[in-house]
Amino acid sequence: MDQIYNDATVTIIAAAGADAEFGLPGVSHVSRRGQMSVDIGERRFLVFPDSTEEVWHSISSKRAWTYQEGLLSRRRLLFTESQVYFQCMKMHCWEGLAAPPAALQHMRFYQVFPEDGIGRSGVDIVKRLNEYASRQLTFESDALNAFLGIFRPYQRKDVFHFWGIPFLARTDTNIDRNFGVALGWITRLPDRAQRRRAFPSWTWVGWQHLDNVPWGPEAQEADISVRVVHRSEEVVSLSEYVDRVRAGADFTEFLPSIVMTGWASKCRVISAWEVKLDPPLPWMGAGVFVVRMMAMSEQSYGVLEEPLDIIYLGCQQSSSLFFSYLIIQGRNDGGSYVRVGTLSVMVHPFHLGKDDNRMGTLNTAVHGGLNRRRLHEAEPSDFSSRKRFQQAPKHDILEFLRRRWELKVFRLM
Repeated sequence: MDQIYNDATVTIIAAAGADAEFGLPGVSHVSRRGQMSVDIGERRFLVFPDSTEEVWHSISSKRAWTYQEGLLSRRRLLFTESQVYFQCMKMHCWEGLAAPPAALQHMRFYQVFPEDGIGRSGVDIVKRLNEYASRQLTFESDALNAFLGIFRPYQRKDVFHFWGIPFLARTDTNIDRNFGVALGWITRLPDRAQRRRAFPSWTWVGWQHLDNVPWGPEAQEADISVRVVHRSEEVVSLSEYVDRVRAGADFTEFLPSIVMTGWASKCRVISAWEVKLDPPLPWMGAGVFVVRMMAMSEQSYGVLEEPLDIIYLGCQQSSSLFFSYLIIQGRNDGGSYVRVGTLSVMVHPFHLGKDDNRMGTLNTAVHGGLNRRRLHEAEPSDFSSRKRFQQAPKHDILEFLRRRWELKVFRLM
């Protein structure tokens, strides 16, 4: 679809009516909504319709398949219930506003579609995914197909995907680490996660109500290896997969599974607000916030209370540290696993070593429920200063994992 929209002279977009049978206002049998006006003295002032608002509230803007047309088209002719709107790569104009073309090239207000199309840099793929995820599908099996037209142009920005998981594939970045961090995607709360059985459990495409996909290049180091399996059963690295895609291969030539190697341990989901790790993570109780634990299983808590495997995905650092973990559950076949949820731990430097009631809250979410409770009394901090906090973690967490956790291989389905 990306090539079709890019090659089209103009894309006609219907942003009016409840369905495709409504027609184009002012062209078909449907009349346009009259333009409101007000008379003040001898002058008449017209009310200028906001095309952005009209599109936002239209049925068309809520459909998943229409997301691509507005971003990938070079010229759009948009029909709303009140007027016709035009936008190309240089200007935009309205039927209800008379202005010379030279002036229109400098106008930026009420612009319906983003000026930079799909985005200026690779990280914008995350914004596009978040926008797309809120749209509606008639057939859940189209969840990935309706976005492929956005993925393809991003290859020119060295951003690739494997069954929907985006990752940066530049030579100056760690491809496996980037992919691993993106596996920490989360769904919206308080919506209960609903499974799309046509897709694997480890990708956002396999679930409804996506909220956010983490972006990997800024992540600290992590001992992660990700391989993919060709339908011929050949196992290849992500780098080899990228080379084949650049040469013309398609992701559908590979099985919807990944072979992942990483530091793993056991965890136990006790309730909708408590998860126990064995052994516990360092710094628990020392300015640590468990931000969100989403056990996205359709099974009962009685099953989730059994020990589950947890894999360290990586650490992202800004003013705080965000440690991401993937929680998985073994399948009945005894050789593969499915994603159950994620655990995110935020370490904040400000209260390290302090014992007060501002230590924060433990937020966990299972089956859409969100609960809060105070963290237990702080233990003595391992960090003596903010500088120590900023410098140590990426090495300390790996040293801890290498001593206490086990480097294991999992096949995720």
